[in-house]
Amino acid sequence: ALIDTGAQQAVTGYPDFVEFSGRLAVQHGLKPGRLPTTPRKANGVGGETTFVLTAELPIALAGRSTMLKVNVVKNRLPILLPIHMLKTLGMKLDLKEMKCLWQTWRLESALYEMPSGHLAINIMEFSKDGWKNPHQDPKFLHVDKVTRRNRLDPNIARSEFEAGPGDMPQ
Repeated sequence: ALIDTGAQQAVTGYPDFVEFSGRLAVQHGLKPGRLPTTPRKANGVGGETTFVLTAELPIALAGRSTMLKVNVVKNRLPILLPIHMLKTLGMKLDLKEMKCLWQTWRLESALYEMPSGHLAINIMEFSKDGWKNPHQDPKFLHVDKVTRRNRLDPNIARSEFEAGPGDMPQ
C-alpha cells in the first residue's frame, strides 16, 4: 500500500481491491468485510470519481492486526493509506534506513520505493499467529477521525472476515 499523506481517506481501485482480496484469501484465509458504500466522491489529481463500494480490510502492520476502512473507485489505483491513520499510529519515516516506525505501537515496518518513486509498505505483515480480530480486542486503538470515538463493535466476529468458497470479488 502506498503512503499518501495527501489522502483524507483510504482509497483503492476495484481491480486492485480484487487482487488484494485474492491474495488475502489465498495466503491468509481472510476476506474484506463489506460496509455500506460511502455516498461521497473522491477528488484528487486525476479528477473526481464516485465510490463503487466500501469495505473493511483485515490487515497487519509489523505483526499487529488492524483494520482499514477503504473506499473503492472503478479505475485502477493502489491502496492509499490516509493521513489520519498515519498520524494515529505515530508514523515516522526513516528514509535513510527505509523503515516506517509506528510510534504508537513501538514497532517498525520495511519501507519500499516503487518504480514511480512512491513509498509503500506491506499491509499483510501478519504475525505467526495470524490475524486477530480488532473488533474483539478491548485494547485495540481505532479512532474515527470525525467523531473521535472508537468505531469497533465487539459483536463483529472473526468469522465475518474468514474467506470461504465464492467469497472472491469479480
